[in-house]
Amino acid sequence: MKFSKIVVVPKMTMVQVDMNRYGLDETGLRSRYAADGKDAASIFESHDRQVKSIGLLRKRFPHAIYQREAFNQAVANEADLIIAAGGDDHFKYISHYVKDAPILGLNTDPERSRGELLENSVARALEKLDKDEFKIDDETRIRAEVVGRMPFFPSMSICAVGRSDPFGNFRYRIEFKNECDEHKITSGLIIYTGNGVTDWTKGAGRYLESVETFNPTEIKIGWVVREPHDDYRLMSGTVHEGENLSIVCYKDDSRISADGITEHIAHIGSGTRVRFGISPTPLRHVRIDKNAE
Repeated sequence: MKFSKIVVVPKMTMVQVDMNRYGLDETGLRSRYAADGKDAASIFESHDRQVKSIGLLRKRFPHAIYQREAFNQAVANEADLIIAAGGDDHFKYISHYVKDAPILGLNTDPERSRGELLENSVARALEKLDKDEFKIDDETRIRAEVVGRMPFFPSMSICAVGRSDPFGNFRYRIEFKNECDEHKITSGLIIYTGNGVTDWTKGAGRYLESVETFNPTEIKIGWVVREPHDDYRLMSGTVHEGENLSIVCYKDDSRISADGITEHIAHIGSGTRVRFGISPTPLRHVRIDKNAE
């Protein structure tokens, strides 16, 4: 498969962000890190590894590089392959703007970052792309609709609903199929895909016998309320294609969050209805073929 329009979106390193934020050169930033009790040597070593990884992409695709701030849905719509170079959160952020194009995630510092959604070798991934030794998985995403507003970002992992204050009490009405209930005392709930069956989701549902798990390509999503309550119904469940889970918020100063990305939060108030279902556009996730060695 040959791609005619490739877009590469690298993530800025911590060093680059902090140099811009504080207006410091390397010497000044090392001093600041030391004063803050941070391991400057480790941070700069990670910076060097990330710059080296991104350098491979710049050399290979010199006219395809977009800074994260310049990347948007219009840019994504023009591409037939998008490469997100950074960590898992960067990949999730970029995925929110992608509709139909395949997306490849590259871990620019596997020594420091786990990167469950990413390929851990930039050089190897580029080689496999050239040889067509990859597959494209259609992975389910969450459609979150705040009624009366523009569509919210599609979540590839989790969508969290609760108060803006993480310690605040979230009160809401929950509706699924022909059942409904009012949850008066919880901190909220998590809606998740196969990519979102993580420690956080399992931890939220630790009071259950088990949290349902499934593969990212299975066309369904799950939900779990974060705390147990013997008097409440609809504490967890599974949403299939054509079904909706609805929440009516009873508290002001609440919010929904797409994949835990701080830039992608929608604030909601009392009386706001939010519907969750299967997104009509799955994420076309490029996975390097592990068998083609």
